[in-house]
Amino acid sequence: MKEQVFIKTDKSGVRRKYYYGALIIVGIIIIAIGASTYFYYWSPTLQVGEFSVVGTNSKEEAKVAIVNYFNSSRSFFSPATDRIVFWTQHNEELIQSPSFLPYASSIKLVSNFSEKKVTAEITPRVMSGVWCITEKCYVFDDNGILFSESPNVSGSIILKIRDENNNPVSLGNAVLSQDEFNSIKKAIQSVQRNKIPISEVLIQNVELKEWATVAPNGFSIKFSFNSIPEDLDSVFQGILERTSIEKLSYIDLRVPNRVYFK
Repeated sequence: MKEQVFIKTDKSGVRRKYYYGALIIVGIIIIAIGASTYFYYWSPTLQVGEFSVVGTNSKEEAKVAIVNYFNSSRSFFSPATDRIVFWTQHNEELIQSPSFLPYASSIKLVSNFSEKKVTAEITPRVMSGVWCITEKCYVFDDNGILFSESPNVSGSIILKIRDENNNPVSLGNAVLSQDEFNSIKKAIQSVQRNKIPISEVLIQNVELKEWATVAPNGFSIKFSFNSIPEDLDSVFQGILERTSIEKLSYIDLRVPNRVYFK
């Protein structure tokens, strides 16, 4: 009968080897994550080198407003706004009608990662006229949005809307709904095409949905927000064939399908 030999192995040493190996791997992973986190969030390498604004003379004001807007809306895990990686997430983003910058119709953000450069391209609003409410006047654009304070104006060169309703207003917002403003715009264009003078547009009581154009001699054309004749040019031409503006006190178009003049 052969003699059996038993060899005792040290399994605890093998386990220690795997344990220390696992610790090293975990340590490397933690260091890699920490280094990546530092590089992503705090390293000077990824700081924005240049933030430029084009399309306005108020460059610093615009830059501060844009940065504050994104600071107020970014998530907890998002990098700070002084990091180029933040702005690459918003590259080619278009902000339409930003309320935080009333004079801007839109803002387009362009970022260049390699140059660490951010550019805000501002399209400014274009003046269509001046809107006066009680003692204050504001410049408004083609959509009826107020975007800047203005001195009072008179004459027929600049369109003036005199609003006698003491409703609160704010820059970056419209006073009327878009449909109501479009109604005014459409009617004014027809009045001007027919060479009827306008010194101002008067909104007396917005609850009644009524407004009027007023000529320098006091002649007025009364409209309703609820109904603007589709054939407005034809209406004016028909009246002017029978009489002249100088002989009229008013034209009243507030009643649908009816025309009154005196």
